[in-house]
Amino acid sequence: MHLTVITERALKEPIVIDHIMKHSYIWILMFFLILGVSYSQTALRVEFDDDDSLEKYLTSQFDGKLAKSFTEKEPYVQSATVRVSLNLYGSVSNIYFIESSTDSDFNNLVLKWVWSTSGKWEITNAPTNTDSVNIIIPFLQRTTPMDPKLDRLDLVKKYQDYHKSLTINKISGCFQTNCVILPEIRNYKGPVFKNE
Repeated sequence: MHLTVITERALKEPIVIDHIMKHSYIWILMFFLILGVSYSQTALRVEFDDDDSLEKYLTSQFDGKLAKSFTEKEPYVQSATVRVSLNLYGSVSNIYFIESSTDSDFNNLVLKWVWSTSGKWEITNAPTNTDSVNIIIPFLQRTTPMDPKLDRLDLVKKYQDYHKSLTINKISGCFQTNCVILPEIRNYKGPVFKNE
């Protein structure tokens, strides 16, 4: 009789285990579905809120006397990448250089331009329990010189390759939930005409 009880129990146990496993799969599936929905609802968005596009706005800012000096001297190519901290109202609070130019005047011009965008950013789906988010802005300025031999296409490629390689996990202070990398901003100028 004792053997019969053990046999019946042994027959029942696989059914119980199978029942638990089936319910476990359902819970796991529901867990991932909930995660997926949460992620799609909380994806951070940062947009430039102005009549002009960001690129057009930058170009107009870089057409002054100070900017002109960079179009008339070698290597005719300048590059910089900044991490900009914004409060939730779209105002700039801090600017950090991830990549800076060897020309300090150019870096100062970039800083001046970025500060001028303060208050022009619209932020949606910011993470909870935070008062700021970050945007990464890669910037490339290039002037086509009259002499093709002076055209530093190698530098252009080097800078653009670097900008394409930027990912959030490579940038200090950046996380998927609080950081957005913007497309490269390009300010291309025509040939330089110098008075003889």
